[in-house]
Amino acid sequence: MRVVLDTNVLLVSISRRSPHHPIFRAFEEKQYELLVTTDIILEYEEIIGEEMSANVAENIVKGIRDARNAPYIHKYFYWNLISVDSDDNKFVDCAVAGSADFIVTDDRHFKVLKSIPFPKVKVISADDFVELLTDVRPEKREKSKKKKRHFLKKCHFSLTSPKATPTNSPCSFSCAFGNPVAGDAAAARPTYFQPYSGRVTTIWLQAPMLA
Repeated sequence: MRVVLDTNVLLVSISRRSPHHPIFRAFEEKQYELLVTTDIILEYEEIIGEEMSANVAENIVKGIRDARNAPYIHKYFYWNLISVDSDDNKFVDCAVAGSADFIVTDDRHFKVLKSIPFPKVKVISADDFVELLTDVRPEKREKSKKKKRHFLKKCHFSLTSPKATPTNSPCSFSCAFGNPVAGDAAAARPTYFQPYSGRVTTIWLQAPMLA
């Protein structure tokens, strides 16, 4: 089985906790041939380096270069079948020149290939490829949304004005244990701030916090 992997598919398959990790594991186990070109390898290294780290990118690329099931393909013709994003054409050209069985990608730009009779390039999704390799389709994971929650925090504040400040009204104060900046006061948004005419008081603050 000869395959071309879109960069994003390779990227999401690297982590062992990813539902698409069987794609990378199958490559390491030599269950398929990963067709690459010089420009594809360069993009792999660039994107993985940006999204993960330079060290991870270097190791992944070295592993591909050293692998016997990752033949380098020499392109002799540029088909330019995808006009929306010309950068995607390197994967198409590699697939055509290397007689790939299919390109694995979730990029919608590749959908145009279905309507092109020649050269015929088959495209499947990352989920399809995982199912082909394991007979099990990855479960869809809902994206976790960070919700704001509030908490009460007891703080000691030193008033900048000896005058009494009404409850919940805008005020200016500095934190005795933190940086005395106006932004801290605004972010803290005191919900219980009783009139006080002294210099130091203890109040409860309600501040937003990401769960």
